[in-house]
Amino acid sequence: MLAKKKNEVDMLNGPLLPRILEFTLPLMLSSMLQLLYNAADIVVVGRFAGAQALAAVGSTGSLNAVLCGLFYGLSGGVNVVVARAVGAKNMERIRKCVRQSSLLVVLVAVALNTVLNLCSAPLLAIYAPNNPAVVEFARTKLLINSSFYFVEHLMSLYASSMRGMG
Repeated sequence: MLAKKKNEVDMLNGPLLPRILEFTLPLMLSSMLQLLYNAADIVVVGRFAGAQALAAVGSTGSLNAVLCGLFYGLSGGVNVVVARAVGAKNMERIRKCVRQSSLLVVLVAVALNTVLNLCSAPLLAIYAPNNPAVVEFARTKLLINSSFYFVEHLMSLYASSMRGMG
């Protein structure tokens, strides 16, 4: 019988609920930290930048979440491919997957930033149709956020790859 590593979670034997909680609690905690970041963003902007800037922060939240979900889905797929390659003991496939996925994240982030530069004003006008100042604030915030998507999502990709490796 193989020796169990100290930090290994056995999802096949024993009661399932504690194992599922052990696996999902870090995911839930990271989501809560993201919510706290958004709340702090709203507090700071509301206190120092005024009502229109605060409306802009609120109006970009859901669009930003959708765009980030695109990258998180990609990271989840990388996790699966890396885990399968680890199981097959195929280190070359792991390297190839991480290399290609990194390139894909950067290319998608650049393309997304370009599309947002061209199309963000009409998209954001849906949230504040009668307030061009809010749309302009929101556009600026979204473009700043999207400029750093590749950094945030490369970190997510690498973390997902590490989780795939166990």
